[in-house]
Amino acid sequence: MSELTVPRFEKLSYTLQDTCYYVREAFAEYLMKGLQTEQIHSRYYALLFICAHEPEAALIKKIRSFIQKRFSLLSIKQHESTVLGSSFVRLIHLLAHHPDFTIATEDLFIFAQYIKFFLSCAATADNVSFLYHIVQKIKLSKDVVADELSQNSYALSDLASLLIKHKCNEVSWPLDAYAGHVDLHSKLYKSLASGTVQNEVK
Repeated sequence: MSELTVPRFEKLSYTLQDTCYYVREAFAEYLMKGLQTEQIHSRYYALLFICAHEPEAALIKKIRSFIQKRFSLLSIKQHESTVLGSSFVRLIHLLAHHPDFTIATEDLFIFAQYIKFFLSCAATADNVSFLYHIVQKIKLSKDVVADELSQNSYALSDLASLLIKHKCNEVSWPLDAYAGHVDLHSKLYKSLASGTVQNEVK
């Protein structure tokens, strides 16, 4: 697949939430095959996490296993940080733009499942500080596609931060400061000017 615009990428993700199981399964299989053979770009890993609420246990199990194996292989190839970081940033942005997202408690509970699914597939003791740093960086940025939805990203960043901390406590992982540099995808987020950060992030 050629690179899509951000809005078209968002619409494509909804295919994985189609009411018809066969549509969801066919598209998930297409993505997994394309990612495994590297015939489609690694940006499409992010779409697979939209399957977090997949009701068919066999399909969600297959997707989880695929992601875990692929990310493990990427780690060996030392490409993990690029794909992992890009996937997490894209997922947060997809969720912030999802038509069902609100900051109501019941909706945050539903959307937490997407982040939990990502962490269950991708987080390790070695990369959890990197993932935590990413969500903190999002809070210091604004949505390039729709500035008015920046607050959605901030709410999801807070939610992700809490879930990461909870996972670290649950499995006794250290959550150290990340020393590296992270650039968010320029088509999704732009860093806030230092003087506006305090006003934007409340």
